[in-house]
Amino acid sequence: MNNRTYFFILIYSSFLFLNGCVTVPQSYTPSTSLNINTCHDKYDISYSLSYISDGDVSTGRASESRMREIIEKQLKQSNYFSNVTYKDPAEKSRYHIHFIAHYSMCPVNESAEHGYFAGDTLFLIPTWQNMYLDLSAFLIRDNRKVYSVSTSENLRCYIWLPLAPFGLIWNNWISWTVQEKKCVNYLLNSITDFQINTLE
Repeated sequence: MNNRTYFFILIYSSFLFLNGCVTVPQSYTPSTSLNINTCHDKYDISYSLSYISDGDVSTGRASESRMREIIEKQLKQSNYFSNVTYKDPAEKSRYHIHFIAHYSMCPVNESAEHGYFAGDTLFLIPTWQNMYLDLSAFLIRDNRKVYSVSTSENLRCYIWLPLAPFGLIWNNWISWTVQEKKCVNYLLNSITDFQINTLE
């Protein structure tokens, strides 16, 4: 084989190694900016997180620690709370929000079929898989669950060789991160609206 052939094999293998897929949100949750408090009294809040990941939802999605960072950052940025702390539900403060983040995708056997097909065709024929985020939050006030809200997002992962150069950047910093923050904003806006209306 000449140098040109080696170069082609190297580039092709690198594309496969990097990530031949792009994840596109299906917009189940409306785009939501975070409501910022400018006139209401603040109060202390604690929060906790239950994190579940079913299947191989590995590309781009937030780890448990990263999801906690996103939630805490948005709680603080909303300006509704004088103090935000992460606490075990057993040690919760008077106002507490418990979040459940559930990542999932199609069953393993179905996912494997997509993977085998993509591999057998050398990623030259496009295919896709769906990945999901279900995010719920429960407002607990004086040890009583007084309000709950949930939302979902479906992200479709298109697998195709020409997408390889874009996969890592798009999936991590544009697709998943934006959708996770959007879902957190949706929950927090609903909770703060409820809290304001019931405390006034």
